[in-house]
This record gives sequence, C-alpha cells and structure tokens, in this order.
Amino acid sequence: MKYNKKNVLITGASKGIGAQIAKNLASYGLKVWINYRSKIEEAETIKEQIEKAGGTAAIIKADVSIEEQFIAAIKTIIESDGEL
Repeated sequence: MKYNKKNVLITGASKGIGAQIAKNLASYGLKVWINYRSKIEEAETIKEQIEKAGGTAAIIKADVSIEEQFIAAIKTIIESDGEL
C-alpha cells in the first residue's frame, strides 16, 4: 500500500463520482475522509464499504461552499491525523 498513513478529503464523497473516488483512493492505502453535506446515512454506507474492503475511512460533515465550515473541517482532520 503505497500511501499508507496518508489522508485525503473527498468532497461530495457520500454518493456518485465522489463515492467511487473515495473507494478507489482507499484501495491505495489512503485514509479517506468522506465529506457529506446533508445525508449522513449515505456517508456511513460508503465508510462501511471501504472498511469491508480493508480500507480506512472517516466521515466529516461540511458544506464546503461555506468557508467557515470548510476551514473547520480541515482543522478537524489535522487535529485528528496530523496532516491532510
């Protein structure tokens, strides 16, 4: 796993193209932060799928079009994992 212990934030990762990108990056050993705006159930499903496939994922809520929420999300990730 080339990117073991590295982190990535995928915005809109709870469905569609974002979900597929999250799954693909997790398969390379990246810890994927699944961003969602309103439907936590979808984000939880993607997280479960990643973990069942042997990957690592976390969920973070933020509307990235709102600067304060985006900055808060980045701070949360850095506080948790030290980097993004």
